[in-house]
Amino acid sequence: MPVVLARIVDRLVHGQVIGIWIRSYYVNVTIIDDEISKDKTQLDIFAIATPPGVQLFAQSVLGFIDKYNKGIFEK
Repeated sequence: MPVVLARIVDRLVHGQVIGIWIRSYYVNVTIIDDEISKDKTQLDIFAIATPPGVQLFAQSVLGFIDKYNKGIFEK
């Protein structure tokens, strides 16, 4: 599925994202952050905050850029 909506925030998975964006648009969540993408504890916390049925991904900045440039999100 191509990227059709992107919202950039520095608060990550917070009330507005969970309450409005995810439930209204049936989106998946990608966290793009070098430190968080390597921190299992933080990822577990975000996974708990993510509603059932929503996929949560975490990527480093360069990892995301690489996958985006390869067209992975177009599929």
